[in-house]
Parts: sequence; structure tokens; C-alpha cells
Amino acid sequence: MKIKLTPEICYIAGLNAPFKEKNAVGVETNIKEIETHFAELAMKLFEVDPTRIMVTEEEGRHSIYFYNSRIAKRLAEIRSKADKLFRSQNDLSRNYLAGMFDSMGRISGSGGVFMNGLQPVDEVFLANMGIHTKGGRIINISSLIALISGTSVLADVHSSLRGA
Repeated sequence: MKIKLTPEICYIAGLNAPFKEKNAVGVETNIKEIETHFAELAMKLFEVDPTRIMVTEEEGRHSIYFYNSRIAKRLAEIRSKADKLFRSQNDLSRNYLAGMFDSMGRISGSGGVFMNGLQPVDEVFLANMGIHTKGGRIINISSLIALISGTSVLADVHSSLRGA
């Protein structure tokens, strides 16, 4: 199966960006809605048998993933080229950003929004999208939310961000 760039593939690529398990596609989260969304997309896009989707827990965070080295490699290629692939705001880049935010985004109790573990390619991608960061903190939260609202599970779960 050849992987063609679609909004859903871009979302999974963004979601998978920080996942560290070798030859696996997955996400680490403590938000049930993200886990469910990932599993549904894995079954739909990659025809993953539900029995092949694994869930592990460590320190209150769940890892949900499946092994497929070919798909994992292709998604890693998308991330490594994100600054070149996603130069403008469109459906593909918005979905990639939503996936990144769902896996790397954090919302503090004081209303701060952060993206942890950003790589240099991620910083360039965010700048291409008009998102400004300082030490992982999102400076222009309203711009981020405007781009990913309706696509990001995390942003939708924290609907209070809409007023940011």
C-alpha cells in the first residue's frame, strides 16, 4: 500500500512525530478521545487489525500503537520534510499541525499553551504556519486555535481555548 498525502495521513504523521517506539506508529497521551481517534484512523487508513493495536501505560500516560516499519518510516519522512512539504496554510498542513498539537501540546492551568519536544524542523514548520513560539510556549494561541479548531482533538476537548 502506497501512502498518499491526505489530510488524515498528515494528521497521523503529526500525531506520530514524537513517538519513540522503533518501527511503530503511535501516540503517547492521557486523553481517551485521542486514543480512540488514533485507533479508528489506524484501522481505517492502514487496515490495522484491532487486535494488533497495543496499549501500554507508564506513569499515568498511555501509549497506543501498532508495529509497521514501512508506515513508520514513511511518517518519519513526512516529519523530516514538514518545513518543505507544508509551506502554506491548507488542509494538509492544518491536519499535520492538529496531529502535532494533539501529541505534543500541553495546556497549563494558567491558560498557557505549550508544545513540548519541538525539533528545528517543527519550529520552521510552525513559523510557516504563522505560529510563534518561545521555549515551546505558543505566543499567539488564537492563531493556533483558528487553524486547528475542528481538527485537533485536544483543542476541542479544551474548548475554553477558543476565547484565547
